[in-house]
Amino acid sequence: MNYANGMESTLHAFLARVEATLEEALPSEGRTDGPSAVLDAAARHLAFPGGKRGRPLLTFHFGRLAGADEARLVQLAASAELVHTASLLHDDVVDDGTLRRGKPTANVVFGNVAAVLAGDLVLATALELLERHPPAVPALAVRTVAEMTRATIAEVRARGDAQLPLEAWHAIAVGKTGVLFALCGAGAALLVGDEAAAARWAEAGRHLGVLFQLADDLSDLTDGAGGKDRFADLKNRNPSHPMLAAFERSPSLQRAVRREWAKGTPDAATVARLGAEVLAAGGAEATLAAMRQAERSMRAALGADAARPGGLELVGFAEQLLARAEALASPTPEVPAAAAG
Repeated sequence: MNYANGMESTLHAFLARVEATLEEALPSEGRTDGPSAVLDAAARHLAFPGGKRGRPLLTFHFGRLAGADEARLVQLAASAELVHTASLLHDDVVDDGTLRRGKPTANVVFGNVAAVLAGDLVLATALELLERHPPAVPALAVRTVAEMTRATIAEVRARGDAQLPLEAWHAIAVGKTGVLFALCGAGAALLVGDEAAAARWAEAGRHLGVLFQLADDLSDLTDGAGGKDRFADLKNRNPSHPMLAAFERSPSLQRAVRREWAKGTPDAATVARLGAEVLAAGGAEATLAAMRQAERSMRAALGADAARPGGLELVGFAEQLLARAEALASPTPEVPAAAAG
């Protein structure tokens, strides 16, 4: 068996163990009854089937760098995934979300109260998985949740703000995504008591999280086939990186968006027209440049670890994000016909 096939087999087995841990941590129908049954149902509604399990995947690669005990690494990976799940349950209530991963959100199916409390339950479960780990690991997880919470309120307050500085967008991206990626890296290092590696890998995780969020923002602007409406951020009055970068280059575009957002939710024709103008003002190119910088910063944080098993795959993950974004953004995709109106 060659190295690539061997690593793939090991990763598959690891993710299967994470999935089994999640199944055990979140009771299934019939295992609980009474008032808590609806919370279990709401939690599982989002957790299964999950997304790409990106955080467990990153934990696996950081864990290979650390040489961490697999059983504890599985628990760390499951915990990170549950923190992510809890944040999504809460976000969908905050955002009045109706669709997540191709199906109605938990707040639509079970109501806001159940969705919020299910998020709390999932979060408590995530921290409980770490109770027998070295004390620095659960302490890091608690700090991570606190940072994510602060970033969420900053994101809510930024809604409709076309004058949001790019520095503020970056702080939100670090707090919403980067710190959880950092937990995957620093947590793996802390499992083996390597505080120096924890600091480096936390920084690498933060840069990788920013890269991930930049890719997501750019996909909203350029990808009409990703299962989401194109220009959804413009429609929902969410100031994304491409928008804010375009506004810096075109104050008149910023003023136009401010006017439309002040009226409420823009109609489809207006959204398409403004989206075309964001592209024309160089929003995609500016975000690609920021992605390249985030990828370089992640490599620098990894240092020599970037060439080791585990580090190689982390770099590959970043390169894949960047390559897909470049393919979507160049040449610039056609603007929807509605823009002509």
